Amino acid sequence: MTAAVDWFEFGQTIAESHARNAIAEVTVIPVVVENLRAAKPVLEALVGIHEGCFLDASDPNVDPNSHENLYRPIPGTTDQVRREAIEAVLSKPDRQVNVIELANGLVDVRFHNEGPTELLSAGDQILHAVARAAAHEYLDEHSFAVIAYRAGPLDERSEKALWDLMGRQVHGSPRTTPQTLVVVVESNIDIGLHCEPDHGFRFAFVEGELLHRQGKRHLRRAATQIVGSSKSAPLVFFLGAGFSVSSGIQLGDQLRDDAILRLLDDPQFESLDSIDLGIEFHKWLSEMPGSQEWLSKDEKSLNSQDFASHLTLERVLVVEKRMHADLPTLQEFKEHHDSVVDQPGPSVLHFGQMLDNTEAKIIVVQLNFDCLVEHNTSKELRIFASDAEFAEASSHIADYCGGKDLRVPLLKLHGSIDSIETCVATQDQTSRGLGDAQYRALSALLGVSSEPLPWVYVGVSMRDRDMLQVLSGQQFARGLDERWVVPYIVPSVRTFGNAREPHWQATDLRTLDDRVITQTSDAFFEVLAEVGL
Repeated sequence: MTAAVDWFEFGQTIAESHARNAIAEVTVIPVVVENLRAAKPVLEALVGIHEGCFLDASDPNVDPNSHENLYRPIPGTTDQVRREAIEAVLSKPDRQVNVIELANGLVDVRFHNEGPTELLSAGDQILHAVARAAAHEYLDEHSFAVIAYRAGPLDERSEKALWDLMGRQVHGSPRTTPQTLVVVVESNIDIGLHCEPDHGFRFAFVEGELLHRQGKRHLRRAATQIVGSSKSAPLVFFLGAGFSVSSGIQLGDQLRDDAILRLLDDPQFESLDSIDLGIEFHKWLSEMPGSQEWLSKDEKSLNSQDFASHLTLERVLVVEKRMHADLPTLQEFKEHHDSVVDQPGPSVLHFGQMLDNTEAKIIVVQLNFDCLVEHNTSKELRIFASDAEFAEASSHIADYCGGKDLRVPLLKLHGSIDSIETCVATQDQTSRGLGDAQYRALSALLGVSSEPLPWVYVGVSMRDRDMLQVLSGQQFARGLDERWVVPYIVPSVRTFGNAREPHWQATDLRTLDDRVITQTSDAFFEVLAEVGL
């Protein structure tokens, strides 16, 4: 899919949504873009088509005499509700925001006691500009409007305040005529901020690709379908890092980057993003004495960019094990893990309650090292983490599915942090695939149902090479009825799903987009509990 097609699809979808908007309240469509400059021509075209207005809070260098200049007083709305929302949401603990009346029907937005010559930070200037856009009379006069701004200069509190102002306050506010308000922010996607169930982005542009997110109605429908599938077959939840993040567990990508920095041991790399850091790591491995022993055959055929984009924590820890036998990254992770494991976030809390209460046959597979599942359920589990334990997994799965053993199987494919020696990094398995016992356990799952097995990936990036070697095979492609729960589709999930689509053509869910639930793990398990699993 090309960037040009993406922009066309985006414009067409916005136009269709606006045409259907017949309610007497504001509908806000949040959009996140990597490059606002690239988006502007499309946004301006949409405004022209719908005879709307474009309020650009990203550029202070517009015509100083224009009413659309948001870095000076503007013609103000008479909507007192919107004014009060601006003041309430944007005020900081130490500074009160006020919408003030000026002469000739103009209004301004200022901090309380802010002098006319006070020098504002770049972030506060943007905060004021977006607030003026929200207070602009143009929003009362046009049925279609766009507000655009850059989040880069904003502090964390201000960024959240502006997002909440548009998504929680302006959205759904009453109007005498229908209005669509497209709010476009130039920012990297922040899952905690931009991916809430009812207030997350509707569209985003990442690396030239248009990303869609579904609403809560789709989530409930998909959850109901999953509950229905559990009536006739065991249900597998395959848990990745996204499942654990709201419980305060460090994400694997951050641990990976920290481990790389420890190995490279050079302050010059500390400012690099993950991809550039992975490239430097690949270069470092390639230059190691006897480098053929440090890179697998497949890795040596990759360029640095591709190596970095598929780099996992487990792969880096294989190297750390050779350099530091005590695995300092895992030791630090265990200390943090042990301090938060009994304070579960919503995802783990709802999942534990679901295990406690459901009558369905549930099988849990996880890549994470953490012990959140076993620490936060009263359900009796049978945990498999070591090679010796996995040797008994296949027979236990058969007994469990046959009703002979009631203990829920928990397959910890990469080991468990409470027994660091079981962690896959200590066995150099990520380069050569899963261990034989782990592979047999996964293969055993294919035999527990005569129909494709309901299988839900939750917060899984589909980047683990050992897992991909197994799951990409024909047996699993034909034997699983897969869904994904992710805040948005990342390229690695897209790549895996595209390869799967030929196997889905005879089903009701024929494409990856049909099978993805673009929600956080927290939102998913909350709704899954509500619909009765």
